[in-house]
Amino acid sequence: MLFLAGCVTPDLPMPEPPMPPVVDYAASGFLEGSGAEIRNMNWASVNAPAGAWSKMLKGHKDFGFTQVCLYVANEGDGSPVPTTFYKGAWFGEVDMDKVRFMWDMIDEAHGEGFLVEIWCFADDSPSFARATDEQILRHVGLVQSLFGDRVDSICLGLELDEYWGRRWTRLWLNTPRTTVMQRAVDILQESGKQVAVHFTSYKKIDMAKEVGADIFNAQFGWLRSENEMRSRMDWLNARRGGLDIVASEFCKDSTSDLATKLATAAKGRGADGTQTGRPER
Repeated sequence: MLFLAGCVTPDLPMPEPPMPPVVDYAASGFLEGSGAEIRNMNWASVNAPAGAWSKMLKGHKDFGFTQVCLYVANEGDGSPVPTTFYKGAWFGEVDMDKVRFMWDMIDEAHGEGFLVEIWCFADDSPSFARATDEQILRHVGLVQSLFGDRVDSICLGLELDEYWGRRWTRLWLNTPRTTVMQRAVDILQESGKQVAVHFTSYKKIDMAKEVGADIFNAQFGWLRSENEMRSRMDWLNARRGGLDIVASEFCKDSTSDLATKLATAAKGRGADGTQTGRPER
């Protein structure tokens, strides 16, 4: 692949991934705590507490979640950070020890019966906002070749429209770089897995269609009632076309009673998955 020129992924022994689990409905909980201070997507960080991933998997399995989400690159979103599979500088040489560490996490999650969705980029990460198109595309090419056969879906990144703006001299010219997003989605789709996008608002659904995503991980904001969820899902359903819709951010604590009620309402209105709560069992 053109975008992998000069990287270190070829000719590496890649162990066969285990068979993915069979799951009826994808529901995960990547935020916990009254202020969303627990970021379960961050457990591949080099600074993550020992055993945090295994402990989370056990608790989430007991609770009834069926999917886990995991950053493979995160410079500054939440804690702990950073998460990286590079040896040093961002977009530099790949560290295969870090890659194998992430493989082990993914395989452990599959072994516990979870689907796994990895996220290529995080917001609040200055190096990602400064990245050139070439760096972005090389990075997603690496994600596709290193992880594409081991995971069940791939999300291009969190709040992509917030930090991938076109370089600008006037504020109103700072529009999202949808062309590079489209090319990145194309590369990730070579894995044969569904590719998701996530933006700052569920109302950006037309952008998800424009870049060719399979899934729209819809950010609703912190909802207070089931009726709010139903209203937003109805709005999306009128515009979804062939997109899968996943209710991605709607509650700060994914294990709360409110999160369960909101996830149940989302599923009842046709959501294909929920990522900060699970429907009633």
